[in-house]
Amino acid sequence: SRMTVVDHIAQELSKKPHSIVFLESIDEADPLLQNSLSHAIQMGKFQDSRGREISISNAIFIATSSMANEDRSISPRKEFIKFPEEKILEAKIWQMQVAIKNIQEMARTS
Repeated sequence: SRMTVVDHIAQELSKKPHSIVFLESIDEADPLLQNSLSHAIQMGKFQDSRGREISISNAIFIATSSMANEDRSISPRKEFIKFPEEKILEAKIWQMQVAIKNIQEMARTS
């Protein structure tokens, strides 16, 4: 049988549970993938197309949307969220790095 996008993600997560999964334009994804992600968010397990579940407790999912920035239906909040200075200083010690690259730039470097 043919593997779906969901099956590929589930297979990689089962091999490499400490993964970062980048999903671009998630709002345009097929319903199976959207349902699997919804289930993963609610239950902490990612389902493949056959219903088998893989824990996502050690995975990080990053998803983008192709919705226009003007569309405020997702987040109508217009004010900024403010964090106390102590929280910001505390966060500085966390071991995390974030790299932001243009998708076309990433394709050229791989």
